Amino acid sequence: QRANDNAASPFVRLLNLLGQKSDDARSMALLLSSQLVNAVTDPFNSTVFPGFDAKAARTSSTQNTPPPALVQLRAIAARVLDAWVQSTMQAERARGLLALASLYEAGVGPSISSELWLKDGWVEDLWDQGEFDKPEAQLALVRLADACSTDSKVGPLMKKAGNGLVQELVRKGSSGKPDGSRDSVAQELVDSAAVVLAKWSGVGTAAANPSNSAVAGAASKLASNIEDLEEKTPALEDADPTLLVDMHAKRILELCSKGVSDTGTAAVQRAAEALGYLCLKPKIKEYVIHNESLLRSLFSYAQKIKAAGLVFSATMLIRNLTQYRPVLSEEQKRIKQLQRLSSRAQQSQKQDKKKETVADVSAEDEEADKYDSSEH
Repeated sequence: QRANDNAASPFVRLLNLLGQKSDDARSMALLLSSQLVNAVTDPFNSTVFPGFDAKAARTSSTQNTPPPALVQLRAIAARVLDAWVQSTMQAERARGLLALASLYEAGVGPSISSELWLKDGWVEDLWDQGEFDKPEAQLALVRLADACSTDSKVGPLMKKAGNGLVQELVRKGSSGKPDGSRDSVAQELVDSAAVVLAKWSGVGTAAANPSNSAVAGAASKLASNIEDLEEKTPALEDADPTLLVDMHAKRILELCSKGVSDTGTAAVQRAAEALGYLCLKPKIKEYVIHNESLLRSLFSYAQKIKAAGLVFSATMLIRNLTQYRPVLSEEQKRIKQLQRLSSRAQQSQKQDKKKETVADVSAEDEEADKYDSSEH
């Protein structure tokens, strides 16, 4: 246990950094998280972890199962983050939610936090408690929803459980105090919730395509959790995308007219990112393209500020506004369908070959064990 605690301590400190509100404290932690997962994914790097088994590492590499080091990190993350998120202390809960969001921002959320999402009722508890959280903890919860919104498995779970609360946060913000009279946390909460609704507008049912038994089991469990939520949670329509566009457009025009500020630039970036997601829908493209004052103000502001994040969001908005899916003829549709069927057949053949390889490796290991025991 002492060895495990010594190995866990630096990782727990890393999770603590990921849960900080300051972006300066989180930026290096995001990079370290990504590098850490890249390192432990290599089975040979697992030798520094307690309980390393060379045979198990070799087997995991052939069977496409997680290396022992990654399994250990998952267990630590599940224990620590679950304790923080379930805490009755708002600061600790917010830290846990932000740390989990940061893992997804770093691109390692699915690798590190998978055990949390498999717990029965865990996602529901997140949002049930969220109704009674203070704005700081609600903002952390919304940031988590934002960070994992593009995950094909977790995104639908979060949307199903949290759609009602997020819409309510936006409604209260829109009908409450004027934008200028809200404190910074309350205003960021409204802005961030509106961004999440924009991203959720393109989230449907999770479609799993597992490549091994371990992943298949996890995907099946997540699908089961979604079905349970559908039974327990009343159906709620998505927010009207046109109203969301109007909300984000109004916010951009208001902020651009006020002049340059760090908080204003961050808010404009969030609104532009939301518009980019909404413009994936053809009807919304046309609606936004004809709003000349919005586009002129946004691009003028981005050109003036030259902040990398805002420039990227504005660029992606242009891309989504100008990119249309080509209309396929019947013959082209049939060719595309045949290509998909061919791709599935090839994947099936690869999986069969992998199973044969694993069986051969297992047989070789058994022979080696027999040889070793005969020598002794």
